[in-house]
Amino acid sequence: MYSFDVYNPWKNDIDYSLDAQNLLCTKYELSDNHLLCFSQKKKTLSIYDDKLSLLYRLKLKEVIGSEDYDSFTYSLNLAKDTLYALNKDGTLYTIKLSNKIKHHTFLSFLEQKESFSKATFKKSNFTFKDCYIIGENNNDDTFYVRGVNLQNYCYSYGVFDKKKEAIKNSFFGTAYYKGDATEEHIVTQIDYNRGYWKLINAKKNKTSFFRAQDCVNATPYDNNLMLRKDIGYDKSVKRQNITSVFTAYSSTGKVLSSIQIDFGNAQKGEENYLSKDQIYLKHCSCFFILKYDLKGNPFLYIWKLNESTNKTKPEKPHNNDDSQQDGTKNNNVQNNYTTSDISIFDNLLALQNSASNETGIIIDNMKNDNSQKMDSYKSVREYADSLEKTYGVKIYLGPQVPKKIDVFNVKQNLDTDEIKESLDTLNKILSAYPTDFFKQLRFSDIYGIRIYIASTISSRNNGMISDPSGFVNTIDSYLVMVLDSSYSWDWPYTVNHEFSHMIDRKLEFETSYNHKLSYSEDNWNKNNPAGFEYLQTYDNYSNSKGYSKFPKYFIDSYGTTFATEDRAEIFGNAMSYYLNGDNKRFFLPDSPIRNKHAYYCKCIREGFNSSKWDSIMPWERCINE
Repeated sequence: MYSFDVYNPWKNDIDYSLDAQNLLCTKYELSDNHLLCFSQKKKTLSIYDDKLSLLYRLKLKEVIGSEDYDSFTYSLNLAKDTLYALNKDGTLYTIKLSNKIKHHTFLSFLEQKESFSKATFKKSNFTFKDCYIIGENNNDDTFYVRGVNLQNYCYSYGVFDKKKEAIKNSFFGTAYYKGDATEEHIVTQIDYNRGYWKLINAKKNKTSFFRAQDCVNATPYDNNLMLRKDIGYDKSVKRQNITSVFTAYSSTGKVLSSIQIDFGNAQKGEENYLSKDQIYLKHCSCFFILKYDLKGNPFLYIWKLNESTNKTKPEKPHNNDDSQQDGTKNNNVQNNYTTSDISIFDNLLALQNSASNETGIIIDNMKNDNSQKMDSYKSVREYADSLEKTYGVKIYLGPQVPKKIDVFNVKQNLDTDEIKESLDTLNKILSAYPTDFFKQLRFSDIYGIRIYIASTISSRNNGMISDPSGFVNTIDSYLVMVLDSSYSWDWPYTVNHEFSHMIDRKLEFETSYNHKLSYSEDNWNKNNPAGFEYLQTYDNYSNSKGYSKFPKYFIDSYGTTFATEDRAEIFGNAMSYYLNGDNKRFFLPDSPIRNKHAYYCKCIREGFNSSKWDSIMPWERCINE
């Protein structure tokens, strides 16, 4: 059960309190300066103001029926007469509140035990799924929501206008949410391993990016940014020095102020710890940082920001005894940690390029400087630029291709004539798709498509093809396709085979939110012979018994490895049929392969916005002639 206090740091005293025994509160939320308390035992929702005075008490069953209130997030409007309850499944309850609880000194017992408010509500379908409210902007009466936007099936952040009761703007989001949303900004981590973060200015409709390694918390405030780093955690040592560093930055990344809280040398598992969130009070330009010792004793740090220095010692509340329960003094604020400015980038690619000296699976090696000698590749680079603009993909070539991508070793193709021929072939393939096709392959938290024109590709990893002509994977929030240009003569099959893998990932993601779609492995397997099972491995696939027993159902033995390879083999050959006029034997009227492909074509039509597509698309030509 929860109890609540309103603490006044300037008096070092509690101004208002709510006792846990009276509340029986099993869950709570904050909306602006109001407290929402839920009681599982009483089946009630109680709403309190900033003085912890009861404003409304509702019977949950009369408001949200048998729904589990834990699956909701909540927000009050500025007038405090409407409560928005957003279910994770995308159902929005707009609850109109009336009959405030009247406060009488001598009837306080009855107020808490007997009084109930009235409410009317309406239900509407939200445009997001798997969603919840992450913050509010009370300046314009909006709240921020995170979830999957059903208009494009991308993780998104939406700005909900409470007056119009509609999403007025949305921004590209992330599959997981670690960050904060307050006033006009949303800040969220987009890559844990590399410390990449995104900062969204909802008012200016602008998104920027920055890098902050080891950052455990980021909070926007007054158009600025506060970052917290925790340093010293090491699971391999018995004792460790834990330090938390807080740094305030301007909107351009300049350091404004910084403090360091050192917890000293402690036995592992016996460290003091900070609360998850740090609170900023605008009127006094202070951050409030709460620390607990192992016995749960709280210690409050008051960090008064000062733009004239980057070493501002925080104030502590007046206390008659600043000794902790273990006998140590609570004066462990340090100011010897060196902080530096952060770079703010306008787009993710620019941020990734700034760290292009990293190796491994990093695939962004785009610095156009003398070390890469790009001058000799000017003509093919300009050609690639024109294809990027036309089709909405990114193309990397020559020395721009890293020598290691994912688990594969990659050899660069430095021959401009061969690169030119590869671009010609690629242009022919891309032109066969609708103009918006590749933009529609942005789904989930995928930013887009990157194509690497390389030479030999090789891998020594078990379970992988040792020398593929191409491969696809998701790296750094992009769908990445790496191609061996020596196979460009066969790209009408190879490239479209790889595009099929991207299509599969989009369809699989969308189906998880739209169960009306036909795409599923069960439906696909209905087109296979009874008793057949995919190998689920690439090992020794050339000796597949499934292929030797049912050859009419598969392009080749490779198609019996996985269902997605089966579809890719068929789709690649269907596009080769369109581009080169070959492979007709696979799609004859009595062919099981034709039936499998017809089903796949139906799934693609359903999973993409195909309303403006031609009645027969290039990959459908083989089953319509």
